[in-house]
Amino acid sequence: MSAATEEGRPDGEEDSPRAEAFLEILGRVQPGDAEAELSSCGIGPTAEVAEQVLRSRVCYSRPKSAVRFFVWSGRSVKHTGYAWNLLVDILGKADMEEPMWDAVRTMNKEGGGLVTVATFASIFSSYCASGNLRKAVEAFDVMGKYGVEPDAVALNSLLSATPDAVALNSLLSSMCRGEGRMPAAQDLFERTKATVAPDADTFGILLEAWEKEGNAQRAKSTFGEMIVRVGWDAGNLPAYDAFLSTLVRGDQFGEALKFLQVMRSKGCLPGLKFFARAIDLVVRKRDYANSLAIWQMMISDAGLVPNLPMYNAMIDLCCSVGDTDYALRMLDEMPFNGVFADFITYNAILEGLIKQRKAREAEAFLAEMSKNEQLPSPTNCAAAISMFSKEFNPSAAIDVWHCIVEHQITPADESARELIVGLLDFGRFAEVKKYTDEMLDMGIELPQSTIDNMKRTFDKVGKRHTYDHIARRPKRCVVGFLDEKRRVLGLLEGCMGTTTLLFNFSYLKADFGVKGIPQSCSISISLLKYYGFVVLKIELRRSASVSICNTGNLYSFEIYCYYQQSSIFITHFVLGFDCTLIVLIQEIAFCWRLCCFLVEFLCLRSDWHSSKGICFVESVPLI
Repeated sequence: MSAATEEGRPDGEEDSPRAEAFLEILGRVQPGDAEAELSSCGIGPTAEVAEQVLRSRVCYSRPKSAVRFFVWSGRSVKHTGYAWNLLVDILGKADMEEPMWDAVRTMNKEGGGLVTVATFASIFSSYCASGNLRKAVEAFDVMGKYGVEPDAVALNSLLSATPDAVALNSLLSSMCRGEGRMPAAQDLFERTKATVAPDADTFGILLEAWEKEGNAQRAKSTFGEMIVRVGWDAGNLPAYDAFLSTLVRGDQFGEALKFLQVMRSKGCLPGLKFFARAIDLVVRKRDYANSLAIWQMMISDAGLVPNLPMYNAMIDLCCSVGDTDYALRMLDEMPFNGVFADFITYNAILEGLIKQRKAREAEAFLAEMSKNEQLPSPTNCAAAISMFSKEFNPSAAIDVWHCIVEHQITPADESARELIVGLLDFGRFAEVKKYTDEMLDMGIELPQSTIDNMKRTFDKVGKRHTYDHIARRPKRCVVGFLDEKRRVLGLLEGCMGTTTLLFNFSYLKADFGVKGIPQSCSISISLLKYYGFVVLKIELRRSASVSICNTGNLYSFEIYCYYQQSSIFITHFVLGFDCTLIVLIQEIAFCWRLCCFLVEFLCLRSDWHSSKGICFVESVPLI
């Protein structure tokens, strides 16, 4: 809440049962009835309990009740200075200016040093929070009347838990928190610096405020005055950070580097805040020379440990200029600094190796990525396959494809095209057929230019039958699937009704040698209304000439369907031939998605046959 509420009190301290009882009363009754209710509760206050009650949210939200409690408890116990400061803070935050100053005058009359810097820090904070800077300055001017001299040297020993508790610094800090208040804060500084000697914290507050406003010129002036008045201090990191960051933000990077070299010679370097901003800037400008200089200064001279984003930025810059060796050295040193590379780190280096056509190093690095469970990006996969093919290493290209398939790296269309083109160039026609079939099973559609190139190549070597086999698959599977998809969509757009989808699986038997596939089957899909729900009824039927299949060995897998980020409940069911599935759902759009999934499964799965059914073994709750 303020300096007053934090003065010497642990954050995790719990309120006593007695304090909780008082708070229950204050939160329940009207302020005018609070004293009577407190007196009748039969519980007496203590100084410690009074502090606990006053620093509660109840008192800050009900300031009049807080005053009643303070007066009532003051009849039994002598309030501590902390309790008085809490009362001043409560009144100030509630814009109760006159009662606040009455409390300060009473504190001064009581004597015993009740009025302290913390008291005025609370007043400054309240005035500045309400935008009343003039009265905050007036409060600073009258501190002496209450026995608190505004002398920074004398008051530094009275620092409270917050670092801005020195009188001048407290006021400046409060004034600088809001936008557009720096002129008033600067005027106060100029007016008081002759009588109140500013310290390093004073200049740190001003420099951070100039950074917030982006005023590089005033920051230079303040920084120069700081060096004259308080000199160089290696512990003054916030001031150095703020000053250099202001120059960087003001497009004065050259000036920042000059000041940085001077600071280095004085043994006074900024902290990680500035170095992070500086590295981000030089990386975006692709300024490799200065980035290395700043990086070495940060690690060697300042002894700072970069974080992961900083490492990633530098590694990306190194790779973009071709210095992959330095990038690899940085990768090796990261674990020693407690920083661990991620997807971005590894792919930046892999991209650099590919651009440099370092095929052997890229192949070894891919193996290291696999060992560290890091996957290449889809773009890097395609680029790596292309590079390995051009560098006469088709085995490495195939290894990349295996990684894509195993880990389902998508989109894989460009990688698929590069692999087929490379295998055709090497005359590895059996593998062309094998991987083309695999790609079609994955739903990847090769571009027409690749298909035409495949046709010309197979014609030249007298393997037209292989091309014909490949060419038939997308026509039979994909085109047929799209036709049936439109029929299902037409049904669902009509919302209610029944349609039957017919499929012929004879080509699977011829092309894949799979036995036991029925010549034809049908899926009957019905949409019905049931007490406001939509019922999706799916029936699978084989032709009458084929005997009923054995669904003892089921093909099991998991399916999770999502519609507008809501999970759809799917009951446990088994779907085989000659059976019916009924699912109770609410979203028509989900009916469409489930139907499409079933049609796609039956049309495109080359390893499906009649002795296997579809088994949904996982369910997700309806949200």
